[in-house]
Amino acid sequence: MAEDLTEFKLSSSAKATILTENDGVPGCKFECELANYTVEQLKRWLKCRGLKQAGKREDLLARVKDNLTSGNHQILDSSIDNGTWLETKILREKNAESLQPLRKTVYSRSLHNLWYLLSTHSSE
Repeated sequence: MAEDLTEFKLSSSAKATILTENDGVPGCKFECELANYTVEQLKRWLKCRGLKQAGKREDLLARVKDNLTSGNHQILDSSIDNGTWLETKILREKNAESLQPLRKTVYSRSLHNLWYLLSTHSSE
């Protein structure tokens, strides 16, 4: 699996893959008010972004708020959890791209079959 990932990263036609908070990384999104989160949850959120996790609760909250204000909070550190989430996203995108020609073929054949049915039915 790591070999596939390396090959994909080195491909000259490959686009840069950015890990975002919409990629299912545990602990990277806030679902309620900041005040409701524990120190560990705040640290996880900061870790997902590659930010400093040390300090008291007030320090963590200030760091989170600063990051939210800056607008950089949606992009995650690609090395989070040893790169597991980035690898998952890359492989998911790679699989989706490999299915794209198949989808076009199926759609094209469906249109061809529909056209054939319509043309034979109307000529009767």
